Amino acid sequence: MKSIISLGALLLSAFPVSLYAKEPGCFSLTPKTAFENAAAIFLGKIVDEVETPAPIRTEKPGGLTSVVSYRLTVQRGLKGRLQKSVVVSTDPKQSPFSFPWGSGNPADKHRTYLVYAHRDPRSGMTFFIPKCSGTQDVYVAGYYLAYFGIGERLKLVRTASLVKRPAPAESIRSFTAFFNYVKKVDPDIVDDKAAQTRWLSKAMRNALLNYAKHSGDPKENPDYPRNSFFLGVWNRPTTYSIVDSRFYDYHNVENPGAKRVMIDILYEWGSEETLDNQYPGVRNLRTYCLILEDGVWKLDDVYGFNDEFTSAESLLQLFRKHR
Repeated sequence: MKSIISLGALLLSAFPVSLYAKEPGCFSLTPKTAFENAAAIFLGKIVDEVETPAPIRTEKPGGLTSVVSYRLTVQRGLKGRLQKSVVVSTDPKQSPFSFPWGSGNPADKHRTYLVYAHRDPRSGMTFFIPKCSGTQDVYVAGYYLAYFGIGERLKLVRTASLVKRPAPAESIRSFTAFFNYVKKVDPDIVDDKAAQTRWLSKAMRNALLNYAKHSGDPKENPDYPRNSFFLGVWNRPTTYSIVDSRFYDYHNVENPGAKRVMIDILYEWGSEETLDNQYPGVRNLRTYCLILEDGVWKLDDVYGFNDEFTSAESLLQLFRKHR
């Protein structure tokens, strides 16, 4: 149940705050419905507050109880015929132009709005904005803008911001030294502070130590962390091979540490079943992720993949379960 609630909250957070959080009755308003209902739609900025046109002031269409009017410059028309500037009227208590929404404060001239303008037969050609029209600050209008192909998210592009190269030789050497260490039973990396600092990232070290702290007595708990956790298998394969490695560099000023080396390991068990070989003929793939930290390549995570005998997993996330 918890995951369902969290997913619901996540989905609601993707919708415009100005429309949904304040007006429960607006949940049913889709971009398509808002488009069909509006006489004109545009992106625009407020120039100034103006006197409300007489038809709106007299008739108050669309259920308006009080009226405030603004002149906006039209930056981009999306529906209907529009001049370079238009006047729209709305209820100040429900105005999408006030900030914060519904506060009745004067409109913010520094913001750009997606405006769904309506007409009422009683008010002639004058535009007004009723409750739940869809009008909102473009900052939270991604769900609606996508209907027009504006600001589309997750567009497929050819990126030059990520460089893929063969893994640096030093990263392979660091991994090999680490792997040779965890293949042994002693010394155990859980107790070996020097080994932790040498081969594990800060995130992995902290998660490992926290997991060990909450795992009780290692003599009584078979799931107490130890070197074998970093191998990902309880029955050791006959051989392992480095089948691929790659270096992804996508760092910039905001992401200075965004450099990753991925090393793919193939485990293989011999074809004859013995006490030491519980999975005859089986193959298993694992990926070791290394990051460049303090000028040294260190292990940041180990990924396992779902197959007949193993489940998809992240070692870092396993260690973080007790946080």
